[in-house]
Amino acid sequence: MSIQNITAQLIDKIINELKKKNNVDKVKKLVIDPLIKYSIESLYPYIITISVIFVLTFILALAIFYIVIKDSFLMK
Repeated sequence: MSIQNITAQLIDKIINELKKKNNVDKVKKLVIDPLIKYSIESLYPYIITISVIFVLTFILALAIFYIVIKDSFLMK
């Protein structure tokens, strides 16, 4: 037996084990859910900061638009 055959068989067995419902649930519960939770907790401050900057930029754009429209009516 060559190393390639052993490796291919090992990978096939791992994939077959991971496809089982019980193991899928364990992977979701013990690996994926904590990873997602950690990622969201780590990114949460940045998401809030970007949202605040976006809202402030939008308000500033509306204020500039209002000033431009107001000045254009005063010019006439």
